[in-house]
Amino acid sequence: MWKKLEVLDLSQNDIGEGAAKAIGCNANWVFLKKLDLSSNKIRDEGAKGIAKNKTWIHLEELNLADNKIGRRGAAAIGGNTTWKNLKILSLENNAFKDTGAIVIVKKKAWTYLEELYLY
Repeated sequence: MWKKLEVLDLSQNDIGEGAAKAIGCNANWVFLKKLDLSSNKIRDEGAKGIAKNKTWIHLEELNLADNKIGRRGAAAIGGNTTWKNLKILSLENNAFKDTGAIVIVKKKAWTYLEELYLY
């Protein structure tokens, strides 16, 4: 379903951890370039589910701002090796503090990253 989907904006939809995990399990969106899940409630478990996706190899923009993501969620996002084309990552207004930010900024696989928002 939606095999040619390139942009998905699900911001401000009260999406929780379970729905975020289900989104992360979607292997059909191989052409997905932009995913906006900002202003939801995906927390750590949802972020970990998103980070597990191995098919979004074309992903260029990921917005997970304002989702109550903590240190474990940040570590999962920072551990993703699939998103090698990522150019913009928005993680502002979350709850991962210093330890999560350190994991994110040490990420070396995102060689095309141009914009990183952590405020």
